Amino acid sequence: MGAFSRPRRLRAIDMKKRADGHPAARGRRAAALLCAALICAALALPVRAPGQQPPASASPADAGAQPPADVMALLQAVADIDILRLINPLKLAASQLDKLAATIEAAQKTYVDKLAGAAGPPLRKMADEIKATRKKVVAGEPIPADFDARMKAADAAYTKDRDQINLDNFKNLIAKTHAVLSDAQFQTAADLMKKQNPDKSSDTTTDQWYNLYVLRVFVSYPRIVPLLKEMKTARAQPAQ
Repeated sequence: MGAFSRPRRLRAIDMKKRADGHPAARGRRAAALLCAALICAALALPVRAPGQQPPASASPADAGAQPPADVMALLQAVADIDILRLINPLKLAASQLDKLAATIEAAQKTYVDKLAGAAGPPLRKMADEIKATRKKVVAGEPIPADFDARMKAADAAYTKDRDQINLDNFKNLIAKTHAVLSDAQFQTAADLMKKQNPDKSSDTTTDQWYNLYVLRVFVSYPRIVPLLKEMKTARAQPAQ
């Protein structure tokens, strides 16, 4: 039943969009790629799928399927190395790392708060009905058609709100991260995306390539804030 049947969607990074149809049935990875594609379409961006792993699930079944902790740590290290291929060429100063981390962290908090604000009221309004329906369905009764209809209507309203929140937050990050960078760093970020997407249209602008950089690095990578902070700390220490 869309967003309201999965509380984890409040963690959408993600800053991502859904295409036509029901993304929940396609799995988290498919939904993430479709969301990124729709954001790109909205801003006339070239599309390239993010390369990181989807977030770990809180469900017992998915948790049991996770690799051992040491393997997960190594996979995370590999993902960090991969994203650093796109960050290190910018040669960010310590003050810039600070500003970027603070900017992205604030945007993430605002984003999650707004999503929660959009999803919470309609869910609470239907709380008694949801609990009663679940109890009946667990006991083997069919899902009432009118309940399905109300949930679909609530989901459609939430999806509309969420899409606007996604787009507003993405535009905000584009502007604020651009303000932290020098002209040369901005151009480097755009060039990195252009190099990774040689098949895209030749009339794609520098601004559009930078928008894709923001999506790929500052929006889609789940560990971007702690990684930026770690970069600053590591570079402040004397070389070993």
